[in-house]
Amino acid sequence: TEATEATEATEATEATEATEAAEAAEATEPAEGSELAEASELAEASELAEASELAEAAEVAKISEVSEVDDAPKAEEEAQPAKTAAVAEVAGTESVSDRAPSVPAPSTAADAATAPPAAGPEPGDDAQRHAASYESADVDLSANASEADDDSQVALRPTPPACARVGPLTPEQADRLVSALPVYITLLSDVAEEVRLVDAYFVMVPPLGSRGEGLRMLEALEQAGITDTWLFPRGQYRNGISLGLFSREGSAVRWQREVIERGFDAQVVERIATSERRRLLLKNVAGGDIALSLPLPEGVTAERLSCP
Repeated sequence: TEATEATEATEATEATEATEAAEAAEATEPAEGSELAEASELAEASELAEASELAEAAEVAKISEVSEVDDAPKAEEEAQPAKTAAVAEVAGTESVSDRAPSVPAPSTAADAATAPPAAGPEPGDDAQRHAASYESADVDLSANASEADDDSQVALRPTPPACARVGPLTPEQADRLVSALPVYITLLSDVAEEVRLVDAYFVMVPPLGSRGEGLRMLEALEQAGITDTWLFPRGQYRNGISLGLFSREGSAVRWQREVIERGFDAQVVERIATSERRRLLLKNVAGGDIALSLPLPEGVTAERLSCP
């Protein structure tokens, strides 16, 4: 009986220990599973964070490359406005996607480690592209500059000088005009000549046959109230009687009519005088119209001539 009881007690004890061990094992397995799950979640979160950082770094690098490429034309624009206008037309057609295509972000840390580096522009592509743009701009600007030079040469082509003979001038008029010539008008020659000019108008009784007849006509005129008279003693109008000298032909004609109305024969006769007149040969080196460049007196003309 004691042996049986001892055996039963031992078996009970072993059963209890086995039960407790099984329960402990069962309790340990969920704990270990939870820890493994947590560790797995932490690892995945870490990998995602690393992948996100790598993706952000790639985007920043891409944006930096694009900014550097875009800043170069801006700097050149500030230094050379004319070139930048041509470069902007070429650079404006480029897109950011052509220069640096986007790179998909790796999903895990292992993928990030094995992923190829972000694709960017080939070395020297941007430099070559902008160099070509500058060369094109230089060609266009050179062509425009050449056209502008041609236009300026046409515009600045000197006008041939103009010459004119100015006259007739009295000696006083010629002296005043020569002293007042502008610097672009030069005097080439000054020619003096004698001319016969009408300087006044006589109202006169035509020459009579003798001096006696002339004296009797003077008495008749005086009785008619015409007292401003003079008998020519010699010359072309010998024995003729002057009834007045007028500077204007119209005044002379009016007095002639009045004398005729009083019953006397009268006529208007021009008085001819010989006088010096000068003609100036002038040269306008600027090619302008000399008649418009000088204050010419009334009756004076500027005859255009070929310059000697």
